[in-house]
Amino acid sequence: PAPLDKSIANRVERKMAYEAKSKDLSRWVKAIQENRQAETLDFKPKERVELTRDTLVEKFEATTDFEKEIEKALEEAGQQDEEAVLKAEEDALQDDLGANRLTMEEYKKRRGQLAQIRALMFYHEQKQHHIKKIKSKKYRKIRKKQREKLKAAALEAAVEDDEE
Repeated sequence: PAPLDKSIANRVERKMAYEAKSKDLSRWVKAIQENRQAETLDFKPKERVELTRDTLVEKFEATTDFEKEIEKALEEAGQQDEEAVLKAEEDALQDDLGANRLTMEEYKKRRGQLAQIRALMFYHEQKQHHIKKIKSKKYRKIRKKQREKLKAAALEAAVEDDEE
């Protein structure tokens, strides 16, 4: 048998490729029809893995040197789990300089004082920033005048040199 003409061979090749692709795509027809007929689509995976913070913490294993060092420091401090850390923080909040416990009123008063101090500090920083900005404007203005005087003096010197 003689070889086929190039255009006929390409046509046959395209027809075979089309049939192969059609066969491959036909397995998706049912899913596509269901999606088109569905009122809403849900793309979430069917089997969802329940991952919570606690399960991740339980599975955590220190691998790097830094992680191992942190874990060792926590163990030495007796704060290996989060509850121990929270309890220590709560005790530190309620315990002021050892045995002197703060009442809720004292705590609120202290918190108010700290807020007031922060507000005053912020006000002071803003004021200082404003003053520095004014100074820098004044400084720039003075420097500009100095440059203009130097340019004028250089221009006069150049004119005098030209006259001589």
